[in-house]
Amino acid sequence: MVRKTVEQRNKELAKDGLKLHLYGIKVRAITTPKQHELIVQSVGCARFTYNFYLNEKQEVYRETGLTLNYGEFKSAFVGLKYHPEFKWLKSPDKFALECAMEHVDDAFDRFFKGQNGYPTFKSKHKSKQSYSTKETNGNIKLDIENQQIQLPKLG
Repeated sequence: MVRKTVEQRNKELAKDGLKLHLYGIKVRAITTPKQHELIVQSVGCARFTYNFYLNEKQEVYRETGLTLNYGEFKSAFVGLKYHPEFKWLKSPDKFALECAMEHVDDAFDRFFKGQNGYPTFKSKHKSKQSYSTKETNGNIKLDIENQQIQLPKLG
């Protein structure tokens, strides 16, 4: 299956007078102490994953002149989660770590297109403390009436 871009999809929908809109939401969450701890862990794990993948990409390029792609790294990274020293990587939802890896690839794509500078490592103290996740099979639920949102592994 070939995935279509928003522009391609909008050209198809224009015949019927429709247009596809993509929306994201930002929320300010009032969390329990346990949820806050899980969010902090998720942010830290996403930052570690981003920095680890960026470092691996740089090392592979320096040593071989080839680029490390997302699929190769992801399969190796899943094995890393089961190493005793890195078992803490199981605490956030898997999509948070996948998104961090995708952000590295996106940063390189933007660099090579001339849109941004060379990707840099994320710092715990200087970088924005955030993580991204994905909606799959109803794992994210939004209840507007009760002003509640349910996120993976957070509840």
